[in-house]
Amino acid sequence: MDTVEESRSLTMQFLKKHGYLDGFWRSGVITWTSSFGNKNSISIEANTGNEFPFVRLKYTNTDYSGEKHDMDYKAQLTFYEPPYGGKRWSFICPLVRDGIPCRKRVRALYQVGRYFGCRKCAGLVYDSQTTPKRFRGYPWGVLTLDVYLRDKVNRTHYAGKPTKKYKTYLKKMRRFGRYADSAYRDIDDFLTM
Repeated sequence: MDTVEESRSLTMQFLKKHGYLDGFWRSGVITWTSSFGNKNSISIEANTGNEFPFVRLKYTNTDYSGEKHDMDYKAQLTFYEPPYGGKRWSFICPLVRDGIPCRKRVRALYQVGRYFGCRKCAGLVYDSQTTPKRFRGYPWGVLTLDVYLRDKVNRTHYAGKPTKKYKTYLKKMRRFGRYADSAYRDIDDFLTM
């Protein structure tokens, strides 16, 4: 089953961070590098200044047989104005599912075969949904959790007092320390299934 974390995505967060949503028209190239070192790029144009804002995607898709397809299509954009001000942009999914246009408002588009669409059209799930429920609270044991949490703590003390992040780290380690033996026992049971 394909997951969101493994898929190529185009997010509103990325577009906003790189200034695609600031002006009327902007273009650029986005490049992804796969875990095998393969690089893929996509040309993108964002037009947020007209009556019908859109993002235009242009790229070449190569399928498993080696056949190349030149892709050039638009994903419509929409926004609403939250009570605290500004604009909150969203994509409108450009895909058609069972003969019906999806038109779902989403904050990210994922590659579905040749096209980019919403998570539902792509049939993607999150990694956490494929993990058994008893393992979701911690990543495969206390030692891994310790390393994971310690990386998030930049500074342990400030002005002679423990920082908030460090206190949270200690609290989680105490909590998961109690369950360490049962966690390892559950993992052993899971691995022997």
